[in-house]
Amino acid sequence: MRVAAADTSLRSIVFLTMLSLALDAGGTIGIRLFFPIGLFLILLLKRKIVAFPYGLLLFYLMVAYPTCLYFIGLIRNANLEVAVSQYRSTVFSWAMFIALSGISYVFLARAFYSSIALTAFLAIVLAFGLILGVPGIESFGTGGYFGMRGIGESLIPNVQFRSTLFFVPAGLYFLLSRKLLPFYICFIGLIAAVSKGGMIFLFIISSLFFLANKGHMRWFGLVSAVLIVFFLYNYPLWESFREIYTGESRTVEVRLLHYESLMKLFSEDHIGFVFGFGLGTEFYSTGAGFAVTGIELDHLNTIRKYGLIWSLVFFGFIISISLRAISSRFSDVRTLGVCLAAAFIVAGTNPVLISPIFFLILFVTMQALDQSGKGSGSVQTSSVLVASSPGVAA
Repeated sequence: MRVAAADTSLRSIVFLTMLSLALDAGGTIGIRLFFPIGLFLILLLKRKIVAFPYGLLLFYLMVAYPTCLYFIGLIRNANLEVAVSQYRSTVFSWAMFIALSGISYVFLARAFYSSIALTAFLAIVLAFGLILGVPGIESFGTGGYFGMRGIGESLIPNVQFRSTLFFVPAGLYFLLSRKLLPFYICFIGLIAAVSKGGMIFLFIISSLFFLANKGHMRWFGLVSAVLIVFFLYNYPLWESFREIYTGESRTVEVRLLHYESLMKLFSEDHIGFVFGFGLGTEFYSTGAGFAVTGIELDHLNTIRKYGLIWSLVFFGFIISISLRAISSRFSDVRTLGVCLAAAFIVAGTNPVLISPIFFLILFVTMQALDQSGKGSGSVQTSSVLVASSPGVAA
């Protein structure tokens, strides 16, 4: 009975810790205060730290070198508040790896992606609240963007959490697990967030998935795709898609200007390009018209902050883990590999690549590879190891 209670407590705290991160990824609402508290409680309940693969490499990537870059940033007149925030993201993620080590990847994946789906559901509810004129929703704007957005002559609700882009890998997780209700919640959440890139990416991948299936799944997917296109075509948001297609999109233009400004910066400072300009540093972007610390080209901005060498090691590590998972003989591990690859792609379209949420997706996939290789997805509590199946072989 005591073991069961401890296991239930551990599972509850893990889920609440992930939910606090999903709802308040930027830490501006105050909910994410539970994140470090939750990690501490998880460690207390486990009473044991389990070694996880690539521990030394990840310590270098997330603690040792970022510490150097923190001081490099200060030497380069970095924004201190931003530098602390960026440094805290990687160090907290390292602590998260330690706290969650040894917990079943099956449970970690379900808890994490369910928390993202709940965030997407909340985005949909808040969007309807904005349409109905419910007061007070805009006051949560520090946690992302919550308000009405003008497109052409129309106003549409725009509810964007800082975890919004991760609705994409969450949607894929549920789609590949054949759980269609949370998949559609994640997709509609992207519509509520007006995340054009996320919608396009998830629509293309999900369409390919439905086409690859036979029978009712294929027809269900095709009907769904037609209904989604019909809805978007009659929704003001369609104008934004038209602008992207015709090359009139201001968003695309801004990103191109960000790119040109970064290339100019790299060509002028080769040392910064190779070793990193430092955490919290700014650069002038013609796309914004002023100095910025983050842009919607986060793969390139990661190179700017951390340097080419660090970034190549980090990107290569992510791609390696993703490809290994995708080639696994277990279907659920393959699913997590696809989700990691999708997260890596879409996270680069906003400044969320180097974030605890992305590192959590990476860690869950690493745990899946490690535990499935040992033959069990294991949940460790203070006194018991509860094994569960690693997945269903295809």
